[in-house]
Amino acid sequence: MTVYRIQSKQDRTRGAYRSHTRNEPQPDVVHRLHREHSDYHCGGKHPSPKNDINRDIIEGKEHCGCPSAASLLRWFRGFIPDLLRAGYEIVALRNVTVTAVGEYQVLFKWGD
Repeated sequence: MTVYRIQSKQDRTRGAYRSHTRNEPQPDVVHRLHREHSDYHCGGKHPSPKNDINRDIIEGKEHCGCPSAASLLRWFRGFIPDLLRAGYEIVALRNVTVTAVGEYQVLFKWGD
């Protein structure tokens, strides 16, 4: 399965909801993303892995992605240009192990 994801160009383990590196402040677009994607309990379309897959993500070992390019575009609609300008990239990952699949997202581990 191919997993589609937006991630930091500097550290591929850091997705769009995190800063590029551990000690770096989050870009403004990430703050806006958090604010607008915290709408799930109000009928929004951005559930956490716990709400979508019914289990917590294994921190440091699993990462979130989307099952298709179309679902990634829907998930991040309105944010993609700003994320790309802020130093993130869109990738299609083929060398990963999918560990869980939800309605909106997938969890995976790096395969290499």
